[in-house]
Amino acid sequence: MPLSEHEQKMLDEMERQLFADDPRLARAFAPKAPPRRNGRRILIGLGAVVLGLALLVLAVALPAI
Repeated sequence: MPLSEHEQKMLDEMERQLFADDPRLARAFAPKAPPRRNGRRILIGLGAVVLGLALLVLAVALPAI
């Protein structure tokens, strides 16, 4: 449910007061930017998954050989 105009104004005033009183604390609670997707990390993750599946298949097939 959205805030009423009065409640939004009160919230904005409380935010300004917090930044004025303790900017370090206010920055700690401020929303962070979403993490960026790193292509290298995605490739490393996919490689690890493929390697894990290959090891799993090898471990299951080894006793049959």
